[in-house]
Amino acid sequence: IVEAAGHLVRREPLDPKWSQRPGRATARVRAVVFGLSIELPKRVPLAPMDPAGARALAIEHLLVNPQADEALDALAFARHNRRRIAAARDMEQRTRRLLVDDASIFRFFDARIPATVVDRRSLLAWHGNASAGEREALHLGWDDVGLDGPPDHRAFPDRFAVGRNELDLTYRFAPGEHDDGATLHLPDALLDQIDSGQLRWLVPGWLEEKALRLLRGLPKSQRKRLAPMQSCAAAFVEHSGVLDGVPQSDLFDALAHFVSARLGEPVTASAFVGMALGPHLCVRLEITDARGQRTRSTRDPDALLHGTKRRAQPIAAQREWHRDEITRWDMGALPEEVRVKTGGMELVGRPVLEARGTAVGLRVFADVAHADRVHSGGVARLVLRQLKDKRRYLQKQLADVNELSLLFGTLGAPDTLFDDLSLCAVRRLAPMPLHEVRDDEAFDATLASARAGIIADAEALAADARCVLAQRRDVLARLDARLARSHGPVVNDVRAHVARLVPPTFLRDTPLEWLPHLPRFLKAVHQRLDRLVQRGNESPALLAEILRRESKFASVADEAHQARLETYRWLLEEYRVSLFSQPMRTSRPVSAKRLDAAWDAARRD
Repeated sequence: IVEAAGHLVRREPLDPKWSQRPGRATARVRAVVFGLSIELPKRVPLAPMDPAGARALAIEHLLVNPQADEALDALAFARHNRRRIAAARDMEQRTRRLLVDDASIFRFFDARIPATVVDRRSLLAWHGNASAGEREALHLGWDDVGLDGPPDHRAFPDRFAVGRNELDLTYRFAPGEHDDGATLHLPDALLDQIDSGQLRWLVPGWLEEKALRLLRGLPKSQRKRLAPMQSCAAAFVEHSGVLDGVPQSDLFDALAHFVSARLGEPVTASAFVGMALGPHLCVRLEITDARGQRTRSTRDPDALLHGTKRRAQPIAAQREWHRDEITRWDMGALPEEVRVKTGGMELVGRPVLEARGTAVGLRVFADVAHADRVHSGGVARLVLRQLKDKRRYLQKQLADVNELSLLFGTLGAPDTLFDDLSLCAVRRLAPMPLHEVRDDEAFDATLASARAGIIADAEALAADARCVLAQRRDVLARLDARLARSHGPVVNDVRAHVARLVPPTFLRDTPLEWLPHLPRFLKAVHQRLDRLVQRGNESPALLAEILRRESKFASVADEAHQARLETYRWLLEEYRVSLFSQPMRTSRPVSAKRLDAAWDAARRD
């Protein structure tokens, strides 16, 4: 009927759509003949029927929301505009604001593209004959895509430094969705290096909003003196210098110091703990395994990091850096760092020897302080594996074996004590710190020193260990039921303190520079108990102060962080001497201010 009617047919487009492959708009056709309506199934080009509609679809799909198009990508303006629009849409995800106005961009091209452009072919033809000025006019400016200038990624960084590794930070503006906001993609092997206090600074571009919400959670009497709150939050962001790099301190500590200075009265970081923030203001951690598969995610790093004591995990590495059952130094010189591909990422770590029981393996750890501690133990164990005859002789010849065994009996088996005596002797005899033994020459020198002096040194260590264990026994003997009834909190603290000071592995784990101080620390405990009996009481404020600081250290649940806080941990022992055992002197100056400085220095490293 349509073919026979010829010029009497009126054709109307139906369901116009853009077809990417031919690069033109198409539609189905409704033919009308003397009131009879016939819909034809085949889609045909739209331009002959509706040039204006075809042109609008061409501008929308070729220029406003362009898809991958090899022909168009050959044009300089198209490449330029694709990058500019992509940058603006990316900033939408980061700033959480709609920047790209499709209608404005459409008007931009509508004013510059002639009416004859209705599809890709006609666009390419016109562009080929256009003047340099007409071509230049097709380049979108930053203001055309809703930006004042090139995106400043200091406020919304693409990467976040965790130790020596730079991790991806991605953004999504999707309120209500599980991944709304910023997501830090974190390999499980680097979980030990995450600092939840530092994470709170993310994302710098949202910090003013976050600070404002935290300030509004303060008591009304303080809020009134900080008004206007928006200006106060903006001043804090400028004061923090966060745009020049995420500070190493805890956000809550920094904000508390800032508010304290403004109010002229102390405000502690605990004032901000537990305040409700929008989900997007809490960075999301996405934990991945060695294969790059997501294992879990959270917006509460404290629950993830501080829930339980966690053993630092090595980076899954290629066979070259992952060996077991090493019995001699046959790996040449170990580099200070290697780059390891794991889970689709390239991570930086330090290859070290790791002792696992009496065996020795080669592993890669990301955290330098923890890697050095592990390596020291691994080197000592490898030395002992080559001194089996000396160890057997030592165990037979040690004086007072029975007394040592009895004193150590409540802590562990005698074999454990003799093993630790040997390991500690290797550490003391080494011509250099064991974590610096990274080639066969240094290992041979360490082995030779141990072979020559391990018997005599272990005997001297046994005498020192006997002194420490005897003092431990005497302190615990004083904590009877009568003292516990009258001074329960102090007795509980002393028990916990002695358990930390002399654990079953005290010979293996106590740093060499602090090992000689154990008798003095135990003597200080005796003196504390003497003062308690003489005076009949002890300041609860002093006990609360030391428990607060020790709880702060204990809350760092992973081994890597605690390795970096080693100095702080032993300064706490000196601080206990200064608080509870005066006039006994400390081995070095110590105060609350010095402890805070040691904590901050360790967290920055």
